[in-house]
Amino acid sequence: MRSRWLALLAVGLVGGGLVRIGEESPSNFEPAKLAEFVVRLSGFTGGVCVVLEGDVELALSLGKRGRFVVQALYGGRSQVEGARRAIRERGLYGRICADLWSPPRLPYAENLVNILVAPDFEGLHGKGLKAEEVFRVLRPLGVALLGVKRRVREVERALRTAGFVEVRSLRGLGLWVLGRKPWPRNIDEWTHFTHGPDGNPVAKDEVVGQPTRLQWVSRPLWLRAHDTDSSIMAVVTARGRMFYFEDKAPIGLPGDHPLPDNWHLVARDAFNGVLLWEVPIRGFGWREWKDTWYCRRSWDIPLNVHRRLVAVGERVYVTLGYNAPVSELDARTGEVLRTFEGTRNAREILVCQGNLIASVKEHNGLRLVAL
Repeated sequence: MRSRWLALLAVGLVGGGLVRIGEESPSNFEPAKLAEFVVRLSGFTGGVCVVLEGDVELALSLGKRGRFVVQALYGGRSQVEGARRAIRERGLYGRICADLWSPPRLPYAENLVNILVAPDFEGLHGKGLKAEEVFRVLRPLGVALLGVKRRVREVERALRTAGFVEVRSLRGLGLWVLGRKPWPRNIDEWTHFTHGPDGNPVAKDEVVGQPTRLQWVSRPLWLRAHDTDSSIMAVVTARGRMFYFEDKAPIGLPGDHPLPDNWHLVARDAFNGVLLWEVPIRGFGWREWKDTWYCRRSWDIPLNVHRRLVAVGERVYVTLGYNAPVSELDARTGEVLRTFEGTRNAREILVCQGNLIASVKEHNGLRLVAL
């Protein structure tokens, strides 16, 4: 039965227009199956999910799939209290929560939400919720799944008018209209230490400017100490994800103590800060590149430390150690897909037009490797 449902799901992903992906009625969809469907379709493994006036079981099912922070919104206090009790009984309150709201405005900043599910969008639309408001809160590449009963074409037109792409209707597990927020032309990526493989540290971004607010805040709120190497290094972004090196060792412990550094490669959603994954980095830190933690210039670190992390599309290229070879990781999950031979002691990584280029340290100098 499961394989049959997944096969029908695949048909739903490929086709356009009205697509049949099952036989469940709109009033009798299974929350677990719907959660699995929307997460697969979205392509996200973590982020912020919002369920509008839906079954709390749907919020619970979404919270169990990947590293998602889920909020269920309801128009009545009794609904909120009932949802909170159900979440607490499962021991999941915090990562999953419920709150009160009223249309037409959603209680979120722009470009924040990865997945939004509204099982009765027609009813909410009648109360003032517009497709433009859903579009506003979704982060670029975010997905909206809106439940409808009759007015399918009208809702499709509303999504397209609001700016959604990949708009389609899905029948099965209920009747739904799906849309994805496109990547804005005026938001650039920062895939290498100096923007791109050309080394020109100038973005083609038209949104960045003088800071006026914080989109999100995450740990570490303080670094280990001001007189030793920074706890955050080599920040790059691609497809709305942020990647960086972080030392998770206890703060306030600089100096020649026996406690080792605790470096990780960390991935977060760049629009809401939700932690997606982290991978340990071995043989990394000041002991690998200098004899003492303190110098006259305590921030003096090798210039190539920041140049060994590159993110392009759905892939991350990195050395998982100061003298380690180049590894290719799945940007969605952090899984190591392969490690490239002949790249041990790589000092810089570039990815240009699909080609991986590494500068590798040898006894008599540097060797260029192109893969």
